[in-house]
Amino acid sequence: MALSLDFILHILLFPGFSFILTLTLICDWIERKIEARIQNRMGPTYTGPAGILQPIADFIKLLSKEDIVPIGARKFLFLSSGVLAVSIFIFTFLFLPINSRFGVFEWSFEGDLILVLAMISVANFFLFISGWASNNPYGVIGANRILIQLLGYDIPLFFLALAPAFLAGSLSLSEIASRQRIPFALIIPWAF
Repeated sequence: MALSLDFILHILLFPGFSFILTLTLICDWIERKIEARIQNRMGPTYTGPAGILQPIADFIKLLSKEDIVPIGARKFLFLSSGVLAVSIFIFTFLFLPINSRFGVFEWSFEGDLILVLAMISVANFFLFISGWASNNPYGVIGANRILIQLLGYDIPLFFLALAPAFLAGSLSLSEIASRQRIPFALIIPWAF
């Protein structure tokens, strides 16, 4: 599949992606404002009107930060596991049925829902490896919390992800999306 400019613009301007990105930034800003009110502060006010551009400024600042490897850390595991986790999360987007005219359905096969759920679990495990490899007591505590969250959140996620699969009669994400004459969120709202 060739990455044409039309395909890239379609993905970037896809209404769901744009909506989620915008909603995430707005929710982050609202959360900061509410926390500031609770703590009797003003919250972010400098970037944009009422500080609404603060999440974007924080993201740009995050990109310019220096990578620090703790003393005594297992350097290769510490650096590579984070990259692998993010890569696996991004790779799972290839299985989303966005639009068939761009050939995105080429990646779809029967059982790709199980593969996506397994890849999410593996990516979380790489985040655990990153915390464990830091050789820092706080990093190890964070790594243990990731494992606990993996057990606490992924098992219910698997069961809830299988509910639309049973309604569609398929484990393929493209088949599940194409068989929704009535949105499954209306039939089984607890799965969404």
